[in-house]
Amino acid sequence: MWKIFEGKAKKYDEWYDKNREIFEKEVKCIKSLIEGKKIIEIGVGTGRFAEKLKVEIGLDASLDMLKIAKKKLEVVRGDAHNLPFKNSTFDCTLFVVTLCFLNNPIEALKEAHRILKANGCLIAAIVPANSELGKKYIEKARQGHEFYSKAKFYTIREIEKMLEKAGFKVVDRKSIGVVSVSDFVCIKALKVE
Repeated sequence: MWKIFEGKAKKYDEWYDKNREIFEKEVKCIKSLIEGKKIIEIGVGTGRFAEKLKVEIGLDASLDMLKIAKKKLEVVRGDAHNLPFKNSTFDCTLFVVTLCFLNNPIEALKEAHRILKANGCLIAAIVPANSELGKKYIEKARQGHEFYSKAKFYTIREIEKMLEKAGFKVVDRKSIGVVSVSDFVCIKALKVE
C-alpha cells in the first residue's frame, strides 16, 4: 500500500504545517509513553514524528517519503512485514498511524516484537475506527480519498488483540481529542514472550 504515497510526500507533509496544533498534541501523547534510547519508527513517512520524538532510525517503503525524512534522521528503506534488522536490537518501536496502511498488521507487529530487546516497548498510535475522526476518515475513504481509501481503520480493541497475538502485553493507553475525546489513541505494549 505504500505506493499510494509515492509522488505525494510533500502534500502529505503539508498537512502537519496546516494542523500544527493537532500535531503537537499527538507528539505529546506519544512522548508520554515512550521509553528507551534506541528507538525506531516503522512507517516513518516524512519523519515529522521521529524528529520531535528523537527517534534514532526511521523505516519506510516509500522512497518519496524517505527523501524528506533523511534530512531529519537516519533512514532505511524496507518493509514492515520483513524488517532488515537483527533480533533484539531496539528498546522501543513506534507505529504512528501506520498499522491501518499495512496489508498484514499482525505480521508487522511480530516483526517489531522480533527486533525489540527483552521487555522492550511498542507504541501504536491510531485513529480508532469508531471514533468521530475515524468515522470521518472512513467516510472520506468511501468518497475515494487518495490516502484514506487505501486504509483499514481498526478499533482500539482490535489493535490490542493484534498486539496480544504478536506477543505483547498492553500496559497503558493515552488519547487526545481532535473532533471528539479519543480521536488519536496511543497504545503502549511490552514484549512478553
